Amino acid sequence: MDYGTLINTQNGKIAEAQNQYNTASQSATTSKANLDNYAATQKSAQDIYSAAENAFGVAGARETAGKAKQALNLTQGLINNLPNSITGRTQGSLVNESQRQRLLANEMNPLQAQYQAGSSAYSDQQGLLQDLMGQAGAQSGREYQSQSDKYNQLRDMYGQAYAEKVAAQDQIKQRQEMLNWYVGQQDAARQFEAQMALKRQEMADARANAARQLQISQSQNAQSRQDQLDREAKMTAIQKEADRLAKNRSAKDAAYAANAKVADVRNNPYQGQDFFSQMIGNHVSGRKFMGLF
Repeated sequence: MDYGTLINTQNGKIAEAQNQYNTASQSATTSKANLDNYAATQKSAQDIYSAAENAFGVAGARETAGKAKQALNLTQGLINNLPNSITGRTQGSLVNESQRQRLLANEMNPLQAQYQAGSSAYSDQQGLLQDLMGQAGAQSGREYQSQSDKYNQLRDMYGQAYAEKVAAQDQIKQRQEMLNWYVGQQDAARQFEAQMALKRQEMADARANAARQLQISQSQNAQSRQDQLDREAKMTAIQKEADRLAKNRSAKDAAYAANAKVADVRNNPYQGQDFFSQMIGNHVSGRKFMGLF
């Protein structure tokens, strides 16, 4: 397996993941700042409603309705106190009950008419106040909901950006772990190859040494074989000479001595040359043997 190519490819993937992380991190930072800034400028529900009341004139309508209520209550008080007022004013006078009732009616009728008018005015003002308060409530509700929606949107954007940042960070970690594994495998492969190269060298050295030992052994064996052949050749030559000399000698002891000497040569091949010279000296006076000298 080409770990070098895998490592280069993995480094490229890590760089790509790092770029994605940088982008996601910047996006998360920007989204968090937008969320915090918007949260700092958010209005409370009460502030939004108060602003809506001002926009719709609720305070003025409430004041007008209050004044109408006060006027109505004042008229009601006059109506309630009128009988006692009439009684107090006519007490001890010559005004009889019938006259007192007519006087009460004369003063009561305008007050009741005033009360009816005041009541109608108060009802209208109260209706207007409720309508304006309803509009202000609806407007503030929409504004508060819009504010909440905007906050939730910014919060979701930050959450998404942060999740992408974490995912990119995890991806970098995973790809780095894979890179580390490739590097470890590459190192292990190199160590294994170095060990195998060492083993191969050791085996080659062992084979070379064995070949040298074999060559030395073969050379020694060849030399030993040549020595053996040389000894056998000398022994054969001595035997032939001994046989020839035995034929030329009439004395039986000469053949016996020659055979005994051949036996000695078998045990000590280096004495053959001396024996050969002696035989020539003793039995061949002035003769030259062809093929032996």
